[in-house]
Amino acid sequence: MAQITAGRPSATEIKFAVTMPSKVTQFLIVTPIMSIEETLMNLCESWQIQDASAYALSDMETTFYITETNRSKLRNGSVLTLSESPKKAVQKMINRLNGDDQERREALQQLASKAMDITFVEHFIEQKGVELLLTFLESGKM
Repeated sequence: MAQITAGRPSATEIKFAVTMPSKVTQFLIVTPIMSIEETLMNLCESWQIQDASAYALSDMETTFYITETNRSKLRNGSVLTLSESPKKAVQKMINRLNGDDQERREALQQLASKAMDITFVEHFIEQKGVELLLTFLESGKM
């Protein structure tokens, strides 16, 4: 198991905080060889969260998901949030898009803000979200 440590980071380590409602904030140091998935699994274990795959780390300021692809944007002092996984978030959004007019409108507003996060967009495309939007446009539901 990879080690999450507290203390002073070396030049190649990143020190950041992770928050989650009703949990004590964790202050972590992650080395370049530790994957984001490992960090997430260790964090979930320390908070006694059973299904780490239902969660992801996201930047508190931008709300973008943190992945191996964009981990280089993490800086010392970053504050992350343990949030629902992009897959789970997209599933919820698609359900809301299929809901009544008010739910659809709210989901579209949320989609507009999430559309800048490539990780979210990839999952949205994977789960046929774009096709759903096109169906709505063609049928006049938007």
